[in-house]
Amino acid sequence: MLSLFALCVTASADNSKVISADKLPDTAKKFIKTHFEKDKILIVTEENVMMWKEFEVRFDDGASVTFNSAGEWKEVEVRTGEVKASIVPVKILDFVKERFPAQQIREIERDSHDYEVKLSS
Repeated sequence: MLSLFALCVTASADNSKVISADKLPDTAKKFIKTHFEKDKILIVTEENVMMWKEFEVRFDDGASVTFNSAGEWKEVEVRTGEVKASIVPVKILDFVKERFPAQQIREIERDSHDYEVKLSS
């Protein structure tokens, strides 16, 4: 089982390449301009995942955003501070503020059905 996992990780790593930010889908570029305009992009990677592409953008402050092939964000992660409130749905923001007032949202991930957040500490 462990060797199968290692094989999958190796195969996945071989499908990744560095690209320029202008090669991102327009939707991803608009998201970055809206939410990360003042942040400096360090690296953009494109990865072939099964039959579609995924893009990851890393910023100089340690934040990263993963986009699907259409350029829609899938995951936003920060190392310091919190995920920008403009990215998080209001219902989730309100829930976290009410139930976990001392916590910050450090990561948010979404798929077609739901959201998952990770809080500080």
